[in-house]
Amino acid sequence: MENMTLLGILKISIVIPILMICSIIMVAYALERFWAFMKVGQLDGHLSERIKQCVRQGQIKEAIALCGKNNSFITHSLEVALNAAHFPRLSALPCPGLKELASV
Repeated sequence: MENMTLLGILKISIVIPILMICSIIMVAYALERFWAFMKVGQLDGHLSERIKQCVRQGQIKEAIALCGKNNSFITHSLEVALNAAHFPRLSALPCPGLKELASV
């Protein structure tokens, strides 16, 4: 038992190589998620202020253009939201059966 090598441990059981492979995959996945979350958090403060100014002034097209220039998850999300800003809200649409649900 004292002279056990890695190959010797792997020959003992089929479970050990499977656990090693799963561990390596888990570490790779954790590193990938860490990298992805760090990338998501990178947004230029000056850019976000310019986007806010454009939205406050009603310049939605310019805000969408600013979002398109930056390649980050947050700006892509803002771009989708700004593109959908002209759609009517669900609460403003007539909904048959809503009065019946409210009375229950």
